[in-house]
Amino acid sequence: MTTNSKVEFKQKARERLKHLAKLELARRDYGSYFMLANEYRYAMMKHTRYLCDQMNRVINKGNQFYLISMPPQTGKSLTLTKTFPSYWLMNNPDKEAIIATYSDELANKFGRANRAKIAAYASELYGVELSHQKATSTTLTLNNHSGSMLFTTISGQLTGNGADLLIIDDPTKGFQDAQSKLKQERLWDSWSG
Repeated sequence: MTTNSKVEFKQKARERLKHLAKLELARRDYGSYFMLANEYRYAMMKHTRYLCDQMNRVINKGNQFYLISMPPQTGKSLTLTKTFPSYWLMNNPDKEAIIATYSDELANKFGRANRAKIAAYASELYGVELSHQKATSTTLTLNNHSGSMLFTTISGQLTGNGADLLIIDDPTKGFQDAQSKLKQERLWDSWSG
């Protein structure tokens, strides 16, 4: 083996070990998965680390209830709705999740983000695969598991669907809708039915 090929071999071995270490950290910690699944494009801010730590509690202990209110554009949807559901389902492949929001467009956006993360990481991290047989634009399932994820609107397909994980992200379109008594009553009625 020449000197160049030895150096190349060592470099490839180092890169492979680095990759395997990142995968192992991602299996153990949602914050590490968040960084991996988002290709290290975002800085781990203190509030993001805090949210990730709380989501680790959801994974490890279950039955956690959180109401999170943060200013717009601070990463809460990226952290909690575009990334966490994929991690949760990979850790709980036989449980059900519902992600609800004010519009079909936003629900589909959240669904696409989680579907892409599951397609990219589920097999390598947990040995599970996305099912393409039962896939729709609003649901996703895993092969050989009974769990599923439903992405819908607040007034959508919630009736008759159970959830071990329920995330409601942006139940109203904006400040004006949130302040409207009529919209508040409609939102309340859709949940208290």
